[in-house]
Amino acid sequence: MKKIFSMLAAAMLLVMTGCEVKVAPVLPQAKADYAEALEETGIPALTAFYEIEMQLDKPVSAINKGEDVQLLKALTVIAAGNKKVKFIDRTYDKKGNVVDANVDYGTGNWLGDCPMNLDSLVLDLPDAIERLKETNQALPTGDKVTLRQPLSPPFRALYIFGTVGTFFVSVDAITGEVKLLEEETALSELKDEEEVAEESPAEE
Repeated sequence: MKKIFSMLAAAMLLVMTGCEVKVAPVLPQAKADYAEALEETGIPALTAFYEIEMQLDKPVSAINKGEDVQLLKALTVIAAGNKKVKFIDRTYDKKGNVVDANVDYGTGNWLGDCPMNLDSLVLDLPDAIERLKETNQALPTGDKVTLRQPLSPPFRALYIFGTVGTFFVSVDAITGEVKLLEEETALSELKDEEEVAEESPAEE
């Protein structure tokens, strides 16, 4: 009898919350994007996956344990060969489904990141956010997070939370370690974001 009441309570909770899901995973989509880029160029050696820049529906500091978080937007950056950089800009709904996607290309090298081996990554975005919720680390007020592998130790892919003008907290995509980034890393982040602004295709 208790089990039945527990199941009913869980069902009612889903109805009351509108069946919203936690933040959408990004790694399956990233792997699909990379596979498509390889097919486009036909030259795998000249193709690399660089980063995903994401926007959440609330500031990182406002995320509480057990609370749902939505992914609003994600910009994927892939080197597509022949000195072209492919940008895939997606918008998500409250259930983590892509409702809009735009593809654009830029010319030139992508600076500031190491290419990532997506198959080596253990944590997806929902896992990284859960790690943040579990830590006592002070969190930045911005709503941005970037999955990237900086040109600095530990030379592993990181989910980097924070925006320019605040501080940055990283979650290691392989080990799950949560760490306040050092000042020189934050300055590198600032430089990288300025380069992104210069190299990203202009909005029409």
